[in-house]
Amino acid sequence: MGLTAAYSIPPSYRRAADIIFVGRLVPVKRIDLFLEAVKLIKESIPKLLPIVVGDGALSGSLKALAKKLEVDKNVSFVGHQNNVEEWFEKG
Repeated sequence: MGLTAAYSIPPSYRRAADIIFVGRLVPVKRIDLFLEAVKLIKESIPKLLPIVVGDGALSGSLKALAKKLEVDKNVSFVGHQNNVEEWFEKG
């Protein structure tokens, strides 16, 4: 058994997301900067899995920006959620 197999994280302990944003999708939150940061981080961590929890006026434009930045395959927009604590536990 190699080093990687010996020290890999069991599937039951793996996180569903690497980074989680929770909040309203409005200009003051600067989720555009969050997406730009995801693009930069993705260069080093191609399988990065960020999640955006929330809804708001910028939902459509942020999804378009994610596509433009080529992070739309990584970022999951899950909309408004009532179980925020559960989402934090996934990160």
